[in-house]
Amino acid sequence: MTAVGDTLPKGTLFPSKEGQSTTELFGTGKHVLIGVIGAFTGTCTNDHMPTYLNDFERWDAAGYTLSVVATSDPFVMDNWRTVLGAGDKIRFLADPTGAYAVTLGINIDGIPFFGTTRFSRFAMTIEDGVITNFDVEPDKFGVSCSLSGPLLEKIG
Repeated sequence: MTAVGDTLPKGTLFPSKEGQSTTELFGTGKHVLIGVIGAFTGTCTNDHMPTYLNDFERWDAAGYTLSVVATSDPFVMDNWRTVLGAGDKIRFLADPTGAYAVTLGINIDGIPFFGTTRFSRFAMTIEDGVITNFDVEPDKFGVSCSLSGPLLEKIG
């Protein structure tokens, strides 16, 4: 599994129908990357993402760009952004095949329920392409360490 201190592994994520490399997306600056099991799922929509939307001003003041990734297509992710009312506060990224979840080493077998591999729920901070914090939910599905509040406490 990818760990704190590692350079963020290379991959391609889709903010739109055009993919971008993770180096382009996260190679410079300070970022939070939030991994969710699925767009429009109950916990992700009602419990997880609202914490980041509610804390947006604090993240912005600390100089972080927020991004969320899910195994989905970019059109679903864009619609989810609209439904959540996220506007430009959070960048919504698609990993259509779950390949990046596998690259990070935090994939779960979602085939029985979702039809494809999925991300374990996580939150990480990245500075100039290097992972500075990486919290994966112990049971892969819960919401505790990957919420905005605990991560904000860690970065001060």
